[in-house]
Order: sequence, then structure tokens, then C-alpha cells
Amino acid sequence: MSLAAPATVRLQKEANVNQSLFCFQTNSGATSSGVFAGDDPLKFYFPLFLYHVCIVFALSRGIQAVLRRANVPLVISQILAGTLLGPSFLGHLVPRVGEMFATPEGWVLINTIGGYAFTLHIFVIGVKTDLGMIAKSGKKAIAIAVFGTAAPHLAMYIAGLALKARVPAAWAASFLITNLTSWWSLSAFIVVCCTLQDLNLLSSKLGRLAMSAALIGDFANTFSIAGVTSYLLTASPSEKLQRIGFASVIAFTTFIAFMALLARPTILRLIHDVPEGALLSEARLVGVLLICLTCSFAGELLGLHATYGPFMLGLMLPGGAPLGVTMEERLDRLVAGVLMPLLFAQGGMRMNVHKITDASTCVLLETFLVVGVVSKFVASVLPCLYCHMPVREAVVVGLMMNFKGITEVVYASAFMDAKVLDDQVYAAFMINVLVLGAASATAVKYMYHPEEKYVAYRRRTALALVAHMAEDAAIGLNVFRFKLPPEWQKRGGDDEEDHLDEEELQEFVRRVDDSRVSYSENLVSGSDEMVAVIRKTSPAFNLLVVGRRSEGRESPLTAGISDWSEHLELGVLGDLLTSTDFGCKVSTLVVQQQTRAAAGESSRSPELPAQQHPSGGPV
Repeated sequence: MSLAAPATVRLQKEANVNQSLFCFQTNSGATSSGVFAGDDPLKFYFPLFLYHVCIVFALSRGIQAVLRRANVPLVISQILAGTLLGPSFLGHLVPRVGEMFATPEGWVLINTIGGYAFTLHIFVIGVKTDLGMIAKSGKKAIAIAVFGTAAPHLAMYIAGLALKARVPAAWAASFLITNLTSWWSLSAFIVVCCTLQDLNLLSSKLGRLAMSAALIGDFANTFSIAGVTSYLLTASPSEKLQRIGFASVIAFTTFIAFMALLARPTILRLIHDVPEGALLSEARLVGVLLICLTCSFAGELLGLHATYGPFMLGLMLPGGAPLGVTMEERLDRLVAGVLMPLLFAQGGMRMNVHKITDASTCVLLETFLVVGVVSKFVASVLPCLYCHMPVREAVVVGLMMNFKGITEVVYASAFMDAKVLDDQVYAAFMINVLVLGAASATAVKYMYHPEEKYVAYRRRTALALVAHMAEDAAIGLNVFRFKLPPEWQKRGGDDEEDHLDEEELQEFVRRVDDSRVSYSENLVSGSDEMVAVIRKTSPAFNLLVVGRRSEGRESPLTAGISDWSEHLELGVLGDLLTSTDFGCKVSTLVVQQQTRAAAGESSRSPELPAQQHPSGGPV
């Protein structure tokens, strides 16, 4: 990949112009004196940059607000914002306005600052990534990574041979098919990670599986390319190429050793004595960033992409507090939210759909891309089915491995600069990135709902949980129900709650036919008697399970002790059992039903808290 300044010129003035040459005024300043001094602020670097930032940010967020319901990733909205500002739309309709986004000064600033922001963002992703997921991923992730990468490579290679006679001479001269196969066949970890984050699926089972497979694939691809390249150079009959091959191997090994043996220990020393819960100080954060940028610069010297070193360094560092939290709190919002969108919007600005004039060329390109997508999808689904994964989940994994976005934009821009892609192929390719990136993410969010596995479908969550626990033959279960005397129930009770208690308990008793399970009702006149029963019986058990009322009407059984609760997050009974005065040494599990789950079961959403299990319910 390359983040070099793109070769472009002002809109509507492309003919007979050397697109690799920019001319700048040597006496132009960074800031203007203002319109009242006769200056045009957009002719100066800094006001022009601020103009680009504001317009891109506002437009991309506006597009995202419209597409959010369809679960379209943010990067797709940012590319679309650039497309609307570029020659495909605004630049075509109002060339004078569109030229403001095509000035050479603006392109250079966007590439420089956007590339810097992209590098920091990749470092943050590396820090937040658990490298141990590879060791924990198992054979399933390895199989998805291997087959999901090899199959599209092979399929696109065969398609290239079959359609060799129709491949344009310009494609053959620039090795377009080879380059297209190498990057379109990959499932970039950065793309998968960022898309899953937008979909709130990072911590889901299938999300972790997809990230593990993508990370394994990225590592395998990087080291295989490095190994093959070094072998070809060292095996060359040219002594000069042999020396380059040996030098590249030594330099790459030294680079990895530098990060592992010097950069990583230095950063660990900077963060080791930070108090728990505190963020890194400004001086320490600056030190970490300088080390990160040093690794980026060293990678560039070796011919690697600027993001390779920071990403590898981030993987070597521990995530979470204090480093990961500090990076996310102080950098991520500015870098990923404000600066980095410029880089992706630029990918859309460079796209000119009006350059698509040759239908046969576009159909040929589409054939290769579809072959790659379909083969990757099938190759990712088959290992899942072989491991007896449900068909729906296997399809979701196949869609996740076909996420497109950040990496494809950077690759396409780099090959546009290198003249591997022309305007027509670039526009057609970017349309595929937009369509596939949006469609795959929307389909995944529509098909995959991991929260359903954690939803408590029973309103009496604590009782439902222990009922499942009792299915184990080694576990004995005692259910205690505390009730007020009949003459007190109407004064302090809740008829609807009592009715729901009765329904659930009757269902529980009806299903229970086991000597290991017992149920008892305790008639108490207040909280004092209830506490006495709990104090007397609790030492006989290994685990106590209690319910928790998050808010709403208080249970009359706990009215006398709720005012003394110190840890409200544990509920009244949970706080009582864990207090030192109570003296209970039994493990305690506090269970609270998800409010979101109850919302789907009751049409009276304002009363949801009152419909949860009271703290004095089954224990």
C-alpha cells in the first residue's frame, strides 16, 4: 500500500496535462489575512484544510444519519460523501465549486494528515486486539483463513486464464489481474474489525471467529509474500539482486526484533506504574506516540507500508487500561472521527462515474470481482458447515469475510497513483466496494442477533437460571419463596407481580419431579423475619442466587433494609449477603433481567422495572 499524494489535477482540465506534476507558489503562506484584507482563504493551506474537514465531516455524518437504520458502516458513508463532492456529482454539476476539492494543495494536505491519522488509528486497533485470539481460535478459524484466502486466489487465477484473450493490453502491461487477485482475495483484519465495531458485533461469537480468521490470513499473507519475494531475490542469478534479497531478510528480522526487544519494553516501562483506573500522563502518551511513529518511519525505510510497524507494535502491547483506554479516550475520537474521514472521502472524490464508457471492460472487471466474492463466500461457509455450525451462522461468517472498506480504498488509491488502474476501472471498482461493503454489513446485522442468546425470556430470571442449573445431576436446588401474610398482601403487594409469581412457580413445580429439588414457602411479617430465615439457612449452601429490582416500586419485604444498602448495584438482598455485618461466607450470584428483553414481552414499557422480579422473590 501507498499513501503517496494522488496524481490528479483540477476538474474539467485533465486533457494533455502531466498528472504527476504539481506546481506551488513558494511564497504562499499557511494562513490568510482574511477576506477584509483582500485574501481568498481557500488559496491558503490551513483554511483550505479546515474547509475540507468541516464539509466532509458534516456531509458524511448526514449521510450516516440517513443510512444508520440500514446498518451501513461509517466508512461507506465517508466514501459516499467524497463521491458527492467529487466529479461524479458536485464537480460535474458545478465545476467551479467542485474545484475547491480538487486543488493540488488540498490533495497533499489530505494525504499527509489523513495518512498520519490512519497510522495512529491502526496502532490503536493493534493495541486493542488480543493477539491470544489466534491461539484460542482453534481449527475452525484456521480453516476459514486458509480456504477463504486460497480459494478466491485460485478461482480468480483460473478466471484470468479462461478470459485471457479478452483482457485488454493495458491490463496485461500493468499486471492488473495479478494485483487485483492479491488484494481482493484477502479479508483485511482492519476492515473486518472496523465493520464489526460499527455493527456492535466485536464481542460476539461469530465476530471473534471472523476476526481470528482475518488476522491469521493477514499474517499468513504478509509472511508468505515476504518469504517468496526474498527467495526469488536470493535465487536470482544476479549478484545485486541476491545481495538485496539477503539484506531485506536481515532488515526485516532486525525490524521485528527492534519492536519486540526495544520498543515494546520501553512502552511497558512507561505504563507499568500508572495507578489503577488512571490514564497515561501527557508526557508518557507523547513518548508512546513517538515510539509508534519511529516504527512507522523504520517500516517506510524498509519498503513496508507506514502502518505495518505501528500495527505489529500494537499487537505486542497489552490492551485495556491504561494504554488502550488512554489511546481511545484521547486519540480515537479525533483521529477516527475527524481526521481519518478525509482519507476515505478522498477515495470517493477521485471516483468519476462519467468515465465509465466501455461496457465490455466493466463487465470483465465485474466478472473477476464476482468470482472472487463468491469463491471466498463458499470457501468460508464450507468449513463452518463441516464443523456442524448452523447454516445461518455459517452464512453470516461468509458475509463477514467479504466485508470491504478501508483497505480497499487505500489499495485502489495507491494503484491509481501507480497507473495500474485508470479512471474507468477505478470508478467501477469503487462502486463494487460501496455496494459490497454496504450490502454485506446490512445482511449480517439482519441475520445475526447474538443478544438473543442472552435474553431472559422468563420474567422470573433468577428462577429460570437456577432451573437450568438444576438440570445437572450433580447439583441440588432449594427454592425459597418469602410471602407476606394474607392481610398484608393487599396493602403492600402488587397484584400483577403476585400473579406472575404464581404462574412461574406453578410451571416450575409442575416440571420438577426430582429429589434433588425442593421448594418451600416462608410466611414472614417483615424484613426482619426474612433476614433471620436467610441467616439461618444460608450456611448450608454453596451458592445463593438472588434477584435484583433495578428501579420502580419497592418490595414491601425489603422496605426496612433498603435504606441501609451500600452497594445499590447488587440490589437489596445482594448487598445484605455481601455485607460484613451479615457474616455470610457463601458465594452469591445476583441476577437482573435485561430491561430490553422485557420490552419485547410487555407493551407497557414505562412499567418494565415494576415487572421485574422483586428482590424478595425466589432465592
